[in-house]
Amino acid sequence: MGLFKRNKFKKLKREDVVNAIVTLQEQLDKLEEVIATSQAKIEELMKKGTAEKDRDMKIFYAKQINALKAQKQNAIKRSSYLMYNIRLLERVKDTIDDNDFFRNTSAASLNGLLADQKGLADFLRRGLATKMGAEQALVAAERTFDEIEAGYVESEEIYGIRDNDDELLAMFEMADPIADEGVADAADSTATADTTED
Repeated sequence: MGLFKRNKFKKLKREDVVNAIVTLQEQLDKLEEVIATSQAKIEELMKKGTAEKDRDMKIFYAKQINALKAQKQNAIKRSSYLMYNIRLLERVKDTIDDNDFFRNTSAASLNGLLADQKGLADFLRRGLATKMGAEQALVAAERTFDEIEAGYVESEEIYGIRDNDDELLAMFEMADPIADEGVADAADSTATADTTED
């Protein structure tokens, strides 16, 4: 309790918290645009890859799609982080509002609030648990980055065909037999017509 009294939260102004929320929200809006743009481009490239006949171009589209998926996923993670921070700052703002409200009430009401030591302790514990959870999430994210980067092999990742490239190629090539069957059916119809005329 003594440490809490010496912290800087006492000097924290509501205006500063609101400005921080606005700044984070602006960053979140930009990331949402990145996510939407990436998704639209992925859908466009999927259509191109499915319609493409040249295998090298299909590989090219597959790699572009995978790069965009990684970009989108990164933006989603950052958005989640920002939303989490915004939510916490909203709670700080609500706490400031609460403090102002109770400070401006009658002495009897304020004394009644402070008399609830159990409730106050629960409130402080929840705040600490939230902080610990946020820190653990950051540590876990850092470990994930390290694990992914440790598995990177430059030559294979840049120039080779990865598993997810093969999956997309398979999806693209599934459309080829269907198109070929349509061409074959048309050729059979033409051949039948020629035989009938003879």
